[in-house]
Amino acid sequence: MDAASGRSIGRLAIAIGMVGLFNVLTIMLMYTVSGFFGPLNDFGNGVAGILIAVLAWRIYPFFREPSQHLRLFALIAAIVGAGVVVLGSVLVIFGVTGWVLAGLVTILGYAVIGFWVVAINYFAQGSNTWPLGLARFGLVIGMIMMIGLFAGPGIIRQVDSLVAAAWSVRLAYASGLGWFLLLPVWSTWLGRRLLSEGLVPRGA
Repeated sequence: MDAASGRSIGRLAIAIGMVGLFNVLTIMLMYTVSGFFGPLNDFGNGVAGILIAVLAWRIYPFFREPSQHLRLFALIAAIVGAGVVVLGSVLVIFGVTGWVLAGLVTILGYAVIGFWVVAINYFAQGSNTWPLGLARFGLVIGMIMMIGLFAGPGIIRQVDSLVAAAWSVRLAYASGLGWFLLLPVWSTWLGRRLLSEGLVPRGA
């Protein structure tokens, strides 16, 4: 990977972190100031999903050591997951469903992206592509995100009320610790390393 590509990917990773910060701020303002910030948060969640898919696509060519099939599966997971995240945002912004069902769709989308987060950090850890601490942090985040797979049964049953949701469906909300709070931190860390130290995937 040349220096220009490294800087470009680094800026993209930091942009994901900035959108994540925007999402945290808007959800706080929604509960403390006005519901006006709710749609902004939903929009931000969708944007973050799209940017993560772009990041996955940009990084993909530079990891050549692992199985090609596994790398391709991880990339597809990021793209499909991003599409599901965007669907969740569309459902709630346009009032197609209530916020609970739309939220479960968003959670499921990020859970699928979690497969990519685990895979990319597993690859990085095995090849010393970026710091071991960053890779291990990413692995933990990805596994937390995958808790969101419990949202699947709730979506199938079209659960649109937390009162009616099974405990396993409510458990899916715990995945927000990964994708909503910690993933932007990981992404910003990755971006800063790419920009300041030229730390890039070594498969190129």
